[in-house]
Amino acid sequence: MFSVPLLASDKKDVLVVCPFATSGTWALNTLDPIHMLENTRPDLRIWSVVMRNSSFRSVKDYDEQANTIFNHYAAKKPDLIVIFGPGNYVLAQDFERKWHDVPMVLIGELNYVCTKDYVCDSVPRVLTHRTKMKDFARGKNMTFVYSPVYMSETIDLICKNQPYVKNLYFITGEEFVAREIELNMRQVTKAMGFNFTPLHPRDVNYRDLSLLAANKDKNTTAFIYCNWHTKSNVKDKTLPYIGVRRALERFNLMYSIYYTIIDDDCQTAGFVSYNHDECKNTLQSIVCAVIDRGEDPRNIPFVTITRDKPTVNYPVLKRYGFDPRGREQEWNVKNLPPSIWEEYRVMALLLIVLALSGIAVLLFYLYKKQKALWESSERYDTLIENAPFNYSSWELIYNEDGEIVDLKALKVNLAFQQNMDKMNVPVAYNGMMEVYPGSTDVLIRHISEGLMEDKKAIRFSYEMKELKCFHEMLVLLEKGVNVIHIFAIDTTELMNTQKELREAKERAEHSDQLKTMFVQNVSHEIRTPLNAVVGFSQLLSMPDDVVTPQEKEEYVKYIQNNSELLIMLVNDILSIGDVERGQFLVTISDVRCNDVCRQSMKTAETRLPEGVRLYYTSDVDDDYTIKSDEHRIQQVLVNFLTNACKHTEKGEIHVHSSLTEKPGMITFSVTDTGTGVPADEAEHIFERFTKLNAFKQGAGLGLSICKNIATILKGDVHLDTSYTNGARFVFQLPLE
Repeated sequence: MFSVPLLASDKKDVLVVCPFATSGTWALNTLDPIHMLENTRPDLRIWSVVMRNSSFRSVKDYDEQANTIFNHYAAKKPDLIVIFGPGNYVLAQDFERKWHDVPMVLIGELNYVCTKDYVCDSVPRVLTHRTKMKDFARGKNMTFVYSPVYMSETIDLICKNQPYVKNLYFITGEEFVAREIELNMRQVTKAMGFNFTPLHPRDVNYRDLSLLAANKDKNTTAFIYCNWHTKSNVKDKTLPYIGVRRALERFNLMYSIYYTIIDDDCQTAGFVSYNHDECKNTLQSIVCAVIDRGEDPRNIPFVTITRDKPTVNYPVLKRYGFDPRGREQEWNVKNLPPSIWEEYRVMALLLIVLALSGIAVLLFYLYKKQKALWESSERYDTLIENAPFNYSSWELIYNEDGEIVDLKALKVNLAFQQNMDKMNVPVAYNGMMEVYPGSTDVLIRHISEGLMEDKKAIRFSYEMKELKCFHEMLVLLEKGVNVIHIFAIDTTELMNTQKELREAKERAEHSDQLKTMFVQNVSHEIRTPLNAVVGFSQLLSMPDDVVTPQEKEEYVKYIQNNSELLIMLVNDILSIGDVERGQFLVTISDVRCNDVCRQSMKTAETRLPEGVRLYYTSDVDDDYTIKSDEHRIQQVLVNFLTNACKHTEKGEIHVHSSLTEKPGMITFSVTDTGTGVPADEAEHIFERFTKLNAFKQGAGLGLSICKNIATILKGDVHLDTSYTNGARFVFQLPLE
């Protein structure tokens, strides 16, 4: 009765209750999905017990076998119970009482449950003692898989093979399921108008069955086999039930109410059954849902397995004059004889092989001839695809006048695609004119000229204006073919390098000109005050009778003024040198704004022309200070004042400090009434060696130095172009 020992506590345990021995054909076929899980799942253990309904003569026998299960497996509650067969359905009540809420799956050919005393009875009754499966499932953690017996469909199969059949003999046993099927079959045949005769092992022996089958008309009579299980009063013990079935099949057409394995020895005419693959998959999925995902069977809907196509045994039907050929789409026809092709296919295949061998020899020869060409082409394609230059093939688009108006990309190599990706631009598969309208015309002109001149290839330099890049192009042409091949080398870097070299050359030439100009300006600016110093120094050495004391005093002033001009020129040159070398130093300290302005004015007073007024105003408190370099501020202001003195012959020079002109900055301004500066020269005058008046002394470096100082101090210098009565230079520094 038991197929394995006690429950294993370290595995998921599934208890399977079978109505027949687990080694039988039915059990092996039905339990296949369960055993497949066991073979592939080391964490799963399947153990089976047999509850053979045909052995139950009373409820006491039934309960004794059930109690044996409970006693043997009392150590651990199963993780799932699978109950096969309608005769074992009622066991679910005992399992529920023993192991409350234990997960259960019932599977069988009846969709109702009968009481134990009815299951154990040997005589079929009317539709009593039955409970619908949905009502039976209430209060239990169970689901149901219904695998119906297709009675009317089986009779329909018989009628299609034997159109004149009237008499149906139903060979059935005494156990519970056979009795229920007999009752249902009796109702079906009565409704369909057939003569129905059941044959039981308690009433008919083998010899009677053989004579009956042999003497009945094959056209009007058919036998349907259910089973030959008996409980008592067996009249024929010479053959087991399978032997009875095989013996009957030799005398008349025998159909089965159940699934039957139709092999070469099988004499069953046919059967209609549920889809076994669907049943297996459904059962397996339910077991996995409960075991793996912890689903309760009560939450899994009942499943009805669909009907499979009818199955018929061709040799049996053919032997009795019925030919099922032509119904292969409707039926599963087993043991069909081979067709003409299947019978002579060896010879046909031999002839085909000989013919193919001759063709193969010819093809091999041609293949050898073409292989070198294929390999060469493959190497060429690989070379082009991985070449370090750009390759692309293009379709030429013509208008109605036969003129090329556009190009569409057909294929590009890896280098071309990478360049397009790098520049984040698309490949012009939809037309080059759409993507590069400014550059396509030039390319089309080169191609058109090459085709007109019947050239095989053209070479030219090409600029793609939209991408700002240059290419050296080689275009392969073929007259009458609308496809061209373009090989291109990106020369953008080379062109940019050449441009940079030209610009560097121009800068060098310009720098050389500036140096020459600088030397000339400095030579002139130094020579003029130096000659004055030397000349007036010689006059001072003359006797008093030649040069009066008043004249000598005047000459001393000339010498002092020209010396200061020389010092200022040298300081400007040194400042420019410091800036060039990055050694222009600043010293940050507290700077009194008013004091630095007054000190700058004092320095510049000696250069003030006669009749010009120099004065200072401020809206800044005397004790107001900023963090900056006092010396550099004074240097800028002295430069502004020196320029004002040079270009102002009359009027005034006004120095002013303000905190309100530009919020967050202090503004120093030097305003004069001199010749002024044109507005278009406002930026140019801060460049080196720029002099608007060549006749005025100076090297043209002062304002350039001022701009550098302002930049270093995070400030700004500029010319106020809104002032038109002279010039107004502004110097602004941040307060913080």
